[in-house]
Amino acid sequence: MPEPDQLMRAGEEALRSAKVLCDHGLWADAISRAYYAMIYTARALLASKGLSPKTHRGAVQLLGREFVGAGNFPPELVKSLSAVMAFRDRADYGAREDLTEGDARRTLDAAGAFIDAADEILHGGQ
Repeated sequence: MPEPDQLMRAGEEALRSAKVLCDHGLWADAISRAYYAMIYTARALLASKGLSPKTHRGAVQLLGREFVGAGNFPPELVKSLSAVMAFRDRADYGAREDLTEGDARRTLDAAGAFIDAADEILHGGQ
């Protein structure tokens, strides 16, 4: 399987995990997995162009340059990735107890939209 497809599969799996965690009231962990769903998916897009960023921030920057700048990916989805990155930092390293079900559900929705848009680019939505 080509690397972009492997990364997309990892993103989809992370989103499924995030949904299970959310359904069990584990908001911070759900947010963290949803973030990873997005970052795997971003890396899948970049891998489709032969790019392999060294950091998560590098992935966001390259995604903006290579896909948003070219008009191939919605800029609001890259902004949502940055916002989810901040949530993930709180979920993994900060005030986890302040995160709510609403935060988790919004993060899952953002990850789902991100994966759908990437799938459309990589596979025509098949």
